[in-house]
Amino acid sequence: MLGSVVGNDPFSAQGRPLYGKPLLARVFDDAGAIEPVLESAIGANVSEHAATLLRLDPPVDPNYLPTFASFTKDGRLKAYVSGPPTENSIEIATSGGIKVRAGGALDLRTGSPLIIEAPSGDAKDNFGFCFTSPTGAICLTAGAATTRGSVTARTAPEAFEENTLPGIIVEAPTTSVNITAGRNVKISAGGQTRIENSQDVVISPQNTVSITTDKVSQQSTSVDKTVLAKETTLYSGPKNFNPANAPLRSVTFGANPLTGHIGGPPTLTGWSLVIVKRPSCLVTIPLTSSSGT
Repeated sequence: MLGSVVGNDPFSAQGRPLYGKPLLARVFDDAGAIEPVLESAIGANVSEHAATLLRLDPPVDPNYLPTFASFTKDGRLKAYVSGPPTENSIEIATSGGIKVRAGGALDLRTGSPLIIEAPSGDAKDNFGFCFTSPTGAICLTAGAATTRGSVTARTAPEAFEENTLPGIIVEAPTTSVNITAGRNVKISAGGQTRIENSQDVVISPQNTVSITTDKVSQQSTSVDKTVLAKETTLYSGPKNFNPANAPLRSVTFGANPLTGHIGGPPTLTGWSLVIVKRPSCLVTIPLTSSSGT
């Protein structure tokens, strides 16, 4: 295609300024906003000139922008499909698959939800959706919370209030979820980090479990602990170097007949009070109590 498309409308107010001039098609402005237009190519590089042009002015509504498709002189396609904003501008159905390969970036942006559905997985790994970046990172960002369940959340307990509705949901209702990293996994939250509604929580690191915080609260029906080697407990303090925060350790036995404990408060047996008199001398006094303190 050696020639360029030229304006051929000498009658309309829109066509007269372009009559007899080479045209170029533009879909986006310099900032990336949608701005479909056919304009004069005078002064533009010849590679930007329109080599072909198919244009349709929708006759049903003069407010609709023209639909056009144009190949540039360097072989690129520029197209805009007009029509009612509430309808599908393009509808395509195929009996087979669709393969798209892009040598550059794929910039896909929508003004409404993006819905991708794959009813079944592939023959190799049963992946219905697979998104990979072999040499790059992947970023998933949500700017607002879902409204699913918001009516119920308004009347739910504090832990399930509407302000706790998630912005990102990962669900596998009938199977498992795996998160694997070759290095570190970081979970950070401005509010609570919750693990709940699980049958069991198993933590099995190869080396160490470290918990560093201001306060640890624990409540359970029973506690079983097995130490296969050595246990070391250090009570330092008092907190904030304030003597009013003593004692360093307090144990309370609240069991009594009202709580189902027959025979009164429990008895401490087998306890010893160790008094350090000098670094070279330890005095140990057997401690037995029936008062629960």
